[in-house]
Amino acid sequence: MHAMTDAESHRDQSIKDANKFVRDVWSKAQKALKEGNIDRAYELLGIAIHPLQDATSPAHAGFQVWTGHEGLFTESDHLEKEDTYPGGNSNLQKVTDYYINLFQNNLPLTNGDLFNNISADHVYHPGK
Repeated sequence: MHAMTDAESHRDQSIKDANKFVRDVWSKAQKALKEGNIDRAYELLGIAIHPLQDATSPAHAGFQVWTGHEGLFTESDHLEKEDTYPGGNSNLQKVTDYYINLFQNNLPLTNGDLFNNISADHVYHPGK
């Protein structure tokens, strides 16, 4: 559900699993849309594109390892990298717009690794 690697997995497997997750949930979202269940379709769309959006975060970029047993400093650093919207011209917004456009126009997902061309945004520090 996130663009990260757990302690027991290899990065390549995490990417493969994330691609499968996005494709599976995307398919369910398309089905809900075709059935006229708009609210459910967009709920599922949000779930499907969340890992793709995560891949733009400096805290997630490159499927970083997250064990779930990180200390307070690591957790705080992770949150600091994610606590500000990077702006309308950010990679986050571009990824979001791209996948919403595909979905709304009933276009298929591309073949291959969906995460391959996603770049991380820079950490924004207000006032610095």
